[in-house]
Amino acid sequence: MKAALSYARRGQRVFPCGENKAPLIGGGFKNATTDRTRIHAFWSRWPAARVGLPTGEKFFVVDVDRLEALGELPAELPRTWTVRTPSGGLHYYFQAVEGLTNSPGNLPKGIDVRGLGGYVIGPPSPGYNVIDRTPLASAPDWLLKIIRGPRKPEPPPRRNGDPGQTTLDLDGPPILEGSRHTTLTSVAGRLHDGTRDAGQLIADLLAVNDARCTPPLEFEEVAAIATWTASKEPCSSGRPAELVAMIDRLGEAWYGMERRGLGGKGEVRLVRLLLEEGNRVGTVVEDGLRISMSLRQMAEKLSCGVGTVRAVRDRLAARGLLRVDNSEVGRRTATGTGSAALVLIARDDFHTPPTDPLAKKRIGGGVWKSSRPSAATLETGHYRHLGPVGYSREDTLCHVESRPGSTREALAALMGWSRPRDLEARHLRPLQDFGLIEEREGRWTVADRYAEAQQDAKRIAYSTIQMRSARQMDQESGRWVHFVTESGSVASQEKREEWDIERHRQQRALWKLTLATKKAAAEEAAQPGRVVVEHDGYLVDVETGEVLGDAVRSGWDPDEPTDRTEAA
Repeated sequence: MKAALSYARRGQRVFPCGENKAPLIGGGFKNATTDRTRIHAFWSRWPAARVGLPTGEKFFVVDVDRLEALGELPAELPRTWTVRTPSGGLHYYFQAVEGLTNSPGNLPKGIDVRGLGGYVIGPPSPGYNVIDRTPLASAPDWLLKIIRGPRKPEPPPRRNGDPGQTTLDLDGPPILEGSRHTTLTSVAGRLHDGTRDAGQLIADLLAVNDARCTPPLEFEEVAAIATWTASKEPCSSGRPAELVAMIDRLGEAWYGMERRGLGGKGEVRLVRLLLEEGNRVGTVVEDGLRISMSLRQMAEKLSCGVGTVRAVRDRLAARGLLRVDNSEVGRRTATGTGSAALVLIARDDFHTPPTDPLAKKRIGGGVWKSSRPSAATLETGHYRHLGPVGYSREDTLCHVESRPGSTREALAALMGWSRPRDLEARHLRPLQDFGLIEEREGRWTVADRYAEAQQDAKRIAYSTIQMRSARQMDQESGRWVHFVTESGSVASQEKREEWDIERHRQQRALWKLTLATKKAAAEEAAQPGRVVVEHDGYLVDVETGEVLGDAVRSGWDPDEPTDRTEAA
């Protein structure tokens, strides 16, 4: 707080930022202040907050992430106020220049500019140390000429393993109202390649927003997109071409899957989850895409029960769309339900509804062409069955997101609704009430603040209370007494997901304790001809090494003699 107040006394506006450099207040740098009361309130709430400094007003910053890039400049930067950053880079502070934004112009790769519409973390925030206290210098003319010069053309795609930061595309086509949120989310995903932290991602996405969006989105919306993206795993800088092609093919197959009944919706949800994970960490095998994931992990992400996931998996396997492959995973371990590998099978007999004008077409050589996003990259989340959104409306959200600007008639035809007005009344209007989608002149699109709206929808409390029959033994008469009682709760999806995670944690802890107890008892009683429980919970003959079964599932008791012992 002392540092923030010190900046304010000198007329420098400040605002609090988190450890990841993302703003902690709505509006971010736009709501920076010199007011002591507000600063006290901010840092009383977030005592460990970093000090954010809006750029472009009193100074602009040359942000050097790659020190070698300084040698690529035509001259040496003049001495000025300089700060060392946590990553080892440098912030050179120069006097503000009118009209200077965040565009790096022709600066070498690894050097960026923070001007109007940007911000930096100021010292003495943790990791930010002043190494040169020379008063702010004026930027030399040669530096301003480079910054204001025409931007370099987009470099060719990087080869696998070739590091480097994804280049900003500020000269691309305009992003029109109705597609701003979806497009900026896609841009953020491309920029989130592991070379940017949350603060830099926000600044770069704001630059794209200002340069291309018509009209630009508000700061809060852009910051929410960038912060949400930064919370995900960075995209690979060079994914294998066969993985990209497989994800593309299976992602298109997802649009053509049948969606009849609750079971069909469940299958669609599981396949989309596997595509999302496969796009991140999957591998291509001979017959499809291989994803390693436990049943509990899938249940937590889909916000449903482990039994539901197992049933859906088995149905997909029976239809030949999926198979279980544990060839490289091994036996069940002490981590819970165990890692299991599933393979989404790439078949040639899937179809896409012919009425879809955005459907991909196979043009040979494993190449597909489409103007709609892959199912693996949709931003729509996963919702609980009995929640306000539910399985069916979740699928509607996916279709609206993938086809922004569609009419209710077009959506009804794609989703198999015979009467478009029913789709509007049962799905589109309720989703609009939740703030998830918007209607503009009869055309539907996801809300501009889609990520934030989804979080709000998951915070809506709903009831699962219902009457059920139960029975208990009457101690006096010794007879079973049947009665009706309430079952369920009133809570939001967010709270229910927290309960699920805690329940799974307790189950894993119990599983580990069970294994430890069984192993200790078996080792103590182990004699030739008896069995022991190895670390993975399997019964093993101590003489032959033969695996006899699963200790926990079989209910094996080390104090009871086995058939093998009796035979001995």
